[in-house]
Amino acid sequence: MTSSFFSIFDKSFIENPYLVISTLIFLIIISIIDFKTLKIPNKIVLVYFILRFIFIPLAPIKNDLIWLLFTGLVVIIPALIHNRPMGGDVKALMSLSIYLGENIIPFLALFYMVGLIIGLIAYGVTKDSKKKMPLAPFMLIAYFIFLAIQMQAI
Repeated sequence: MTSSFFSIFDKSFIENPYLVISTLIFLIIISIIDFKTLKIPNKIVLVYFILRFIFIPLAPIKNDLIWLLFTGLVVIIPALIHNRPMGGDVKALMSLSIYLGENIIPFLALFYMVGLIIGLIAYGVTKDSKKKMPLAPFMLIAYFIFLAIQMQAI
């Protein structure tokens, strides 16, 4: 069932090593920084975002900018509703969307599931619902799961 959900999406991302590896490096870097500081530097997100446009000859942007707008709406609206500033996690997800394109949908689903599961476990252990958690490591875990499912679907 899971692989059939993911098999309807574009395979061009998983077939392009430039996109796969640059995304992996980006997620590892921001995960380490976020884990240590609970912040994702804008400069790193901006470099990753700009790098996507350098990769255009190697991986053309089809409708990825539409997915950037979609992701922006999905992740910014909750921040606006809760009257919170847009953090590095939101910006990182938006940058990921121009790499993943339509694959951002299954990635977001995995990211939210991983975050929910780990968040519930952390809450069960600490009983502290106010404790802040780094979200970039959840993106990295979701990315590994996403890659595994995509490779299986090829």
